[in-house]
Amino acid sequence: MGAAGTGGGRRRGSTLTRERIIAAAVEISTAEGPAKVSFRSLGARLGVVATALYRLFRDKDELMLALADQIFVEMTDRFTPSGDWAADLHQIAQLGREVGVGTRWTSPGWATATRAAPATRASPWPSSGSSWTPG
Repeated sequence: MGAAGTGGGRRRGSTLTRERIIAAAVEISTAEGPAKVSFRSLGARLGVVATALYRLFRDKDELMLALADQIFVEMTDRFTPSGDWAADLHQIAQLGREVGVGTRWTSPGWATATRAAPATRASPWPSSGSSWTPG
C-alpha cells in the first residue's frame, strides 16, 4: 500500500485542499450551525482523518477566519456599486445579512476565537460594571 494514490485512506481523485475543507465547513455550518464545525466533523464529511486537516489549517481559529473570509467573498461577488455611497452601504448591509442568515454564521459566537486575547490588549469599551454613560 505504499504506492502513490493507493494508501493512506485517501479517496482516489479527492485531493484535500483548503477550498474543499472550507466548502465542507460551510455545509456543516449552514446545516448545523458554526459551533458544529470541528476538525473531527470535517474529517468525517471529507472521508479523511481529522489530523490531515492540520496540514492546511494551523488550528480552528485559522479555519474560522477562512469561513469569515468566505462571507466577504460571497458578499463582494454579489455586490454591484451604484455610485451612491448610502445606497451601496445599504446594499452591503443587506448582502451581509442575507449571506450570514443563509449560512447561520450570524448566530452568536460564529467568529469567537478559541484562543484568549493577549493580556496587554485593553478593550476600548467600558466593562459592564462601569458607570460610563454615552454622552
